[in-house]
Amino acid sequence: MSLTEQIYAQALLLAGELEQKQTELLTLISNKLANIMENIEIVKESLYFIGVQCIENGKPGAVEQWEPYRKEYAYTMKEAIGAIVKYLDDNDMDKLIARTGIIIVPSYKFRVVDMLVTNFHQPQSTLLLLISAFIGGEDWKRIYNYALDNGFRFLSYGDSSLLIRG
Repeated sequence: MSLTEQIYAQALLLAGELEQKQTELLTLISNKLANIMENIEIVKESLYFIGVQCIENGKPGAVEQWEPYRKEYAYTMKEAIGAIVKYLDDNDMDKLIARTGIIIVPSYKFRVVDMLVTNFHQPQSTLLLLISAFIGGEDWKRIYNYALDNGFRFLSYGDSSLLIRG
């Protein structure tokens, strides 16, 4: 085998390993399991923007509070996760340490999370904004009115609900 063929074979092997790591990570974070806490939802959604930073800047940075609303990104979740995996591999790292400050409010475009287990939140809270963004439209009011009309308990030690995005 010539040196060029050996290099090409090695490149194909590395590309296959990268694809496998990317697929494993994408499967891990894009699964259909419900999130138990809203903070997990925010972390999962932040991974998309960390990946966008890797694509556009070559490295991850802090995800600022309003970054998801500044512009529409055309990257897929697979591309974003692939960029994180590539960054980790290129820098011989086995974990990613990053900071996020995003807030999820109505108009947020969800990319990862499609189910959420959550309790019923206090009026005018940021968590209620997250629920409104997740459900969309005015449906959150219908759900909360049902909970109020049927004696559901609110706040941290109250009843919970499973919300599924359509």
